[in-house]
Formats: sequence, C-alpha cells, structure tokens
Amino acid sequence: MDMKINNVMRTYQVQRPDKPASSERVSRAEERTDMVTLSTKARDFSAINKVLADTPDIRADKVQNLKAQIDAGTYNVSGMDVANKLFAQLG
Repeated sequence: MDMKINNVMRTYQVQRPDKPASSERVSRAEERTDMVTLSTKARDFSAINKVLADTPDIRADKVQNLKAQIDAGTYNVSGMDVANKLFAQLG
C-alpha cells in the first residue's frame, strides 16, 4: 500500500508544470490593477455615515436643562403626555 502512494507522488511531481519564477509572478501581479467605482448614492451614504459617526449620541444641552429642572424641583411630566408618547410608539 505504501508503495502505491509513493509512486503516485513521484508521478505527480514529474507531471506537475513548472511554477513561474517569483519575479515573473510579481510582474504579472503588477500588470493587474483593481479599480472600484462608487455610485453617487454610495458616496452620499458614506458622507452621511461619517456625519452621523461624528455626531454625539447625547444632547448635552438638553440633559443639562433637565438636570437643572430636576434639581430645582420644577420638572413635571403629565401622565397624559407619557400615555400619548407610548401610544405613538406602539402605533
């Protein structure tokens, strides 16, 4: 059994085509150039995505205003406003 495997390997090595020289492979690779063209929509999406990434998630001015109202004891939310917002999100 071992003899057959060795014979197959020798045959493969004899029939295998020669590999191109490494300098030849490099020159072939240098000849090829890949090119990407983005559509207008893709460019717009990329620009919007960058603006969104640069925009903070927390509106500091609004948070400060709410903190000041809570500290002063003037922050009031009506139950009706809460209910309306909940129904708006569900519907």
